[in-house]
Amino acid sequence: MNTTVIVFLVLYYIIVLGIGYWALRSGGSDDLEGYLLGGRKIGPATTALTLQTTSMSGFMFLGAGSLGYIQGYYALWFAAGDIGGGVLNFSIIGRRMRKISQLFGALTAIEYLEKRYPSTSLRIFSGLLTISLLGFYVLAQFIAGGKGMALVTGMPYPVALAIAVSIIVLYTFMGGYLAVAYTDFFQSLIMLFGVMWIFIAILIELGGFNNANNMVGNLDPSLLSIWGKDLGFEGQWGVVAGALMIFSIGYLGWPHVVTRHMAMKCPSTAREAGAWATIWNLFFVPTPYLIGIFAILVIPDISDPEMAIFEVAGKLDVDDLFDASANARYHYNGGFNHKAIIAWVLSGYIAVGTVWPNILVLGLGDFFANLGGGGGYAWIIGASLGAVVHLAISKR
Repeated sequence: MNTTVIVFLVLYYIIVLGIGYWALRSGGSDDLEGYLLGGRKIGPATTALTLQTTSMSGFMFLGAGSLGYIQGYYALWFAAGDIGGGVLNFSIIGRRMRKISQLFGALTAIEYLEKRYPSTSLRIFSGLLTISLLGFYVLAQFIAGGKGMALVTGMPYPVALAIAVSIIVLYTFMGGYLAVAYTDFFQSLIMLFGVMWIFIAILIELGGFNNANNMVGNLDPSLLSIWGKDLGFEGQWGVVAGALMIFSIGYLGWPHVVTRHMAMKCPSTAREAGAWATIWNLFFVPTPYLIGIFAILVIPDISDPEMAIFEVAGKLDVDDLFDASANARYHYNGGFNHKAIIAWVLSGYIAVGTVWPNILVLGLGDFFANLGGGGGYAWIIGASLGAVVHLAISKR
């Protein structure tokens, strides 16, 4: 077990609990609107980044790296769709959902639909969809979080999961949505900082971006193609369209995503939040895929491609930073040693080990959302509910 990593994880959990306590003192639990929507006073930057971290999920640290490792640059089709997902959300749903939900006095997405189309049956049906299909998605995040935490801490999976869920329950009960939104904001910075430094570290190890691409091309030229390994998707534009749309429109109607629109300070917040989301996405979204692609060169015989990002982080040992001997990896000799930058991969450990807790909050928000596997179906229901929500806010 890496003591340095454990220290920073403990520090991280202290910070998120501190945010929960601050939210409690700021009135996050004073009434139901405060608890469920943070009193509808969340600003654009926090709104944007809580939406993005909540919708990104454990896929970005397991699935994205795995897809890049297996299919090469074809994986970036998924990234291209995901980059535009935030601005689509705020443009199509955001402003009107914020305005109309307050007019109706709705505090949840399902309550909004019931009041927009008065029907108890609709509420029951929507609730069952959320519990079942979104529940599958949430459980997938438990798996992602368990794998990551167990790897970076050395803890047994059940122990790591129990500790993290306990922290989440505590700060959520203390500050409600206000605590969740600001811990998401904090986590989004960790996510971005962590994956960017892992990416920089792996580029340094491989001699730069161009050299890394040349090495991938020498290994398998098809991995540099937009059609995937062995050109397996060549000419299949329908598959490409699906890759672009699954993450761009796939989470428009997710109840926990719609809640982010309802909690904004005012309807006009949506425009600025869309800009914040796009900027964050441009830096963050492609990076896990690229790490996965270049992980082929660092760990060519990995047994589980889903662990590509974690394995790359583990390959670069931060403990070497504290070795001052002349033969140490990061020893300075006559000036700057560029390999010392790899020590910053510690932030990557923190990112991949702690990004997933905000996703688990969905289980609290949707009550029973922890039923079984099959998280991929959540994207289908998200797109379908997105169409329903869009219709509901568009009709006069």
